[in-house]
Amino acid sequence: MQMSFNLEYHGWLDIKVTNETNEYLIPSSFLTDVVYDIIQCLSSLIEGAPEVIIVIQTEPNENRIRIQRDGFNCTFEVLEFDDNFNTDEIDKGISVFSTDINLRDLARKFLIEINKLHDLGKVEYHRRWGYEFPDETYTRFKKAWQSLK
Repeated sequence: MQMSFNLEYHGWLDIKVTNETNEYLIPSSFLTDVVYDIIQCLSSLIEGAPEVIIVIQTEPNENRIRIQRDGFNCTFEVLEFDDNFNTDEIDKGISVFSTDINLRDLARKFLIEINKLHDLGKVEYHRRWGYEFPDETYTRFKKAWQSLK
């Protein structure tokens, strides 16, 4: 699996995921602080949570990334929902991307992209995203990442 983040001006974070057969683009809106949510959920996953769900508003729709963990093996799935702030159960979504990946590889891919956002600096990050960079959560994620080494 490959992944890239592209933080556009005025609050759009494009998250692109690809594998051998599929490519999917999630145009994440600033309606929620998805960067914080991603970092928080990944920290929980590394720390032992068996499943995390990252909710992403895409205007006018919603995507959810579900990551299920069994030991160090993970299933990474993107589901699509019709409306923003959708209240449907996760199984009501349409699966648009799914792949299996090792936890360490998944965490590393996210870490690379999150580091790029961090490297923008506080002022530029805030200008582009509209939220402060989540430093405390980032520190937690880096500490969890170290436990995987």
